[in-house]
Amino acid sequence: MAVHILTIPFDPEHQCFPDDDLRHFLANKRVRSMRPAFFQQDGHPYWTILIEYEPLLSEEEQRPHEPDLPEDRQHLLARLREWRKEQAERDGVPVFLIATRERGPLLKRVNQELERQRVLFRIAHDRRYLSVAQYEHIAKALDEAGRMTGGWLKDTHEKARPSV
Repeated sequence: MAVHILTIPFDPEHQCFPDDDLRHFLANKRVRSMRPAFFQQDGHPYWTILIEYEPLLSEEEQRPHEPDLPEDRQHLLARLREWRKEQAERDGVPVFLIATRERGPLLKRVNQELERQRVLFRIAHDRRYLSVAQYEHIAKALDEAGRMTGGWLKDTHEKARPSV
């Protein structure tokens, strides 16, 4: 099990703690526990989270397979990887979700993790670790991620069905 500490500064313009860094970090991880702590430094509020996690993908799945390709094909592979990176950044998803054949099992795990995150953040809100505005912001982001994941799952299942 690995540990990561993430510190998020308060965004006075939006009156919340932006969770983009947290969502990005959690994109391919299974959270075992999260311990939030709030503090102020020089009058600025921060939210620090100690995250105990495990990767969703095994080391073998994370390790890119490097095929033996001729030099001209290596150039094409590099262009494909760059395209996947651009698509992932544009869509706000991890690179491994772009142009992969086996999205179904991964998306099911992502969906389960989103549900787990909903429960954890609800508990954090109930215990007053999060304000109503913070909880609403997180809940909207989790709902959006859930809709996106559900759409990808539906798309994956439709593509897997044989045409009649």
